[in-house]
Amino acid sequence: MNKPMTWIFGIIFSAVMLTTMEVKAISADDVHNITGIKDADFSTKAISGKTFIELHDRNGKTSGYVFDTVDFVHDVKGFKGPIRLLVYISSDGILKNFQIIKSSDYAKYLNKVMKKKNQYLNKDISQPGIAATDAVTGATYSSRGIAKTLEKAGIAFTKLIELKQE
Repeated sequence: MNKPMTWIFGIIFSAVMLTTMEVKAISADDVHNITGIKDADFSTKAISGKTFIELHDRNGKTSGYVFDTVDFVHDVKGFKGPIRLLVYISSDGILKNFQIIKSSDYAKYLNKVMKKKNQYLNKDISQPGIAATDAVTGATYSSRGIAKTLEKAGIAFTKLIELKQE
């Protein structure tokens, strides 16, 4: 194989590897950690190749959802790249909790944002607005990346669920 072909093959292989990188299924431990519910009743659902958790109350009614933003956001970056989140919302689209799954941003900045994550909670993520939340001083790019990821993923996820319910 000549050098230009080897180079092109290398670029294509790298791109494929980056897009298929580890996307771990959401486990029962993940659900417990983000919801705080020890023995949560939930089921794993998939729509259009996007997997998420549907939480159920004692009567079997949907009480919330847990999803990974990797399925919904690809173009938002923090300081050093994308910020992947695990998100917990109520059945009516209210953000209850989130945690960082993966990021290249410095831990120092991410920790600053997570200490002030309450400013994002209890907001409707089915509508634009979270991205307008004030940036955390000293962690502007990371906090804006998290806010934009929450907003874009929230809107996309709730649209996906609405399609499912029609």
